[in-house]
Amino acid sequence: MTSLRFDYSGIGDSSLRTDCLSYEQSVIDETGLFLDYLQNTQGFTEFVLIGICSGADNALRVAVQDKRVIGCVAIDPLTKPTLTFYWRTYLRRAISLQSWKNLVRGRSDIIKKLQKAKDVQNTPDDIELSRPEDFSTVEALSALKSILERNARVCLVYSGGVSYYNYLGNYKHEFHSLQKNDNFTLIFFKRANHTFTLLYNQQILMQAIAEWLSFVTDNSHEGL
Repeated sequence: MTSLRFDYSGIGDSSLRTDCLSYEQSVIDETGLFLDYLQNTQGFTEFVLIGICSGADNALRVAVQDKRVIGCVAIDPLTKPTLTFYWRTYLRRAISLQSWKNLVRGRSDIIKKLQKAKDVQNTPDDIELSRPEDFSTVEALSALKSILERNARVCLVYSGGVSYYNYLGNYKHEFHSLQKNDNFTLIFFKRANHTFTLLYNQQILMQAIAEWLSFVTDNSHEGL
């Protein structure tokens, strides 16, 4: 199995772009160039993209546009906190003696969040507050549906290391409409952090991806 790892322009050792292309479009174009390279030098016409965090979002973006992508492994892509997340998070804090002590002493993060909200409210309108690469939940779900509709495969992997992802029901709620699709796989590693730091977590992550890839390659028109 041939693989290629790369950094987008402006990241790592990759030079900055000198044109005015948007981040979203540059991601699609640059990934396409790497796929062209593999196709021209190795003869491959089908590819699987694997990314983590914003790289996961980008893999989904590219798969929507490039039909050579027959599968995506998206590790901790964007999701949103649900009511269950807020319930579990703030209930835990409400019954914590330390949380009340922090509130009395002015050290509670609730105060910090209120101050941040005030600062944002007072920010001039001409200042951009969100990064252009942010992947909205609506955009993510639209991308997933588009990829699955053309019979490509998607494997979403979530760790337990991001606060938004502290409850498995988040995923069931977000992706309920996709659960019946045989090409959709959802994996949750509760004890792994966002970067899968522990060697054990790295091993089970790689094993899970390898098993999923073997299924994809067995059902593709050619090997990868």
